[in-house]
Amino acid sequence: MKTEITQEMSFKDFLRGMTPSAFRALGLNQLAYIKNGNDNRFELHAADGKIMAIFSTLAHAQDASQDHELKSVTVH
Repeated sequence: MKTEITQEMSFKDFLRGMTPSAFRALGLNQLAYIKNGNDNRFELHAADGKIMAIFSTLAHAQDASQDHELKSVTVH
């Protein structure tokens, strides 16, 4: 199934509609996601799901993402 962005759809909606394999295909060097892990630590994940780093605050995880020129999204 191919997911396309329409004018009525937000980028978040577009991402939610993607399959895991399609999300991985977007590129490891461009996207990352931040997830609240164990003990209120924040995990920075590559697009393929691998944990790249763990931070004590969301701000630190976001800063690291920006430092590496990654577009990050937070997930629950």
